[in-house]
Amino acid sequence: MERDWIVFDEPPRIRKDRIYMMLNMRCELMINRIAFEALGQPESVFLSYSEKTDAIAIEKADARLNNAFPLRLKNSSGNYSVHIKPMCDRHEIKYDSSVRFLDLAIEGDKLVANLLKTSQIPKRKRHQAVRKS
Repeated sequence: MERDWIVFDEPPRIRKDRIYMMLNMRCELMINRIAFEALGQPESVFLSYSEKTDAIAIEKADARLNNAFPLRLKNSSGNYSVHIKPMCDRHEIKYDSSVRFLDLAIEGDKLVANLLKTSQIPKRKRHQAVRKS
């Protein structure tokens, strides 16, 4: 009997021991602790864009420079965020939902993300409070 196989095309769940980067609809770029440490634990980052390869990159920057974007601790789990709206607007980077970058690489001092290889992050369902009458 012939089977009609369908290959599952979603990526596996996030592993905590790998570099992770995501971008939400407010143009807030988030990286995990592993990525933060790979970049040298920067206070600020430079943003780069490659039109030819449809990629963005961040790298450690001196916080005193005008084009350095501050990297902030997002939460107690060790995630960091940087608002990259000016770059997103200039280069027309826009997604309909939050996305996780699937093709990440450390190239020299840069953390590089392919803009074309992403996975949509589903919205979390919020529990509504039960009202007592």
